[in-house]
Amino acid sequence: MERASAMLGAQDDWWELELLLDALGDRLSTTLAQVRRQHPGVRLPATGALLDQMVTATLEQKVTHREARHGWRQLLRRHGDPAPASAELRTPDWLRLPLTAGQLRRVPSWQWHKMWVQPPLSKTILRLADRARSIHRLGSSTPVETSSVRALAQQLQTIPGVGPWTTAEALQRSHGSADLPAVGDYHLAHFVGEALTGKRTDDAGMLELLEPFRPHRQRVIRLLKLSGFRSQRFGPRLEPADHRTR
Repeated sequence: MERASAMLGAQDDWWELELLLDALGDRLSTTLAQVRRQHPGVRLPATGALLDQMVTATLEQKVTHREARHGWRQLLRRHGDPAPASAELRTPDWLRLPLTAGQLRRVPSWQWHKMWVQPPLSKTILRLADRARSIHRLGSSTPVETSSVRALAQQLQTIPGVGPWTTAEALQRSHGSADLPAVGDYHLAHFVGEALTGKRTDDAGMLELLEPFRPHRQRVIRLLKLSGFRSQRFGPRLEPADHRTR
């Protein structure tokens, strides 16, 4: 209950971005300001659970959403504890708690394979589990201010297997990071480029386009996704190979 307001995004203040968009006054900023007015309740929530978010972001590295969701769901079902219940509040039988560091370390190597989690990802998750105490300490002691979160991201990237994309995704969820775009995402740079210029771009181009909106770049990305814009699709959807039975 102590974290409820932060988890709901109550501490996420968009006032400075709204002032910035009004001050810039160009066509793009005016459009973004209009999207913001259409969605005044949008917030960036902060769960505070840094280790949990690092694990889920790691499961999403270089795989499809289908693979990542399957791995997380199977991890919870097979190894997670049931959510606590009481006489006043009954929880569904399928509801599970995120795994502790000790539970993660006890997952047999062959079960990661059965859960459709590739070896590089499971090894990174075990490294996170081994550093759980430090991750908890860093997460709980880091405020949501942009400079503090950026410094935390750099510290987390010293862990082998953890890069800018993983830290951005995790800190957006755990700390409501307002200025950490997910560099290295398979689709994001293309989407931002098309939304802002009508042409696809790469990570460097995306960062250049978003620079005028610093330190609110992730908030701007959220507004772009709320705007209704859809980027072009080229080629068939990726269908991942399933090696679990091999």
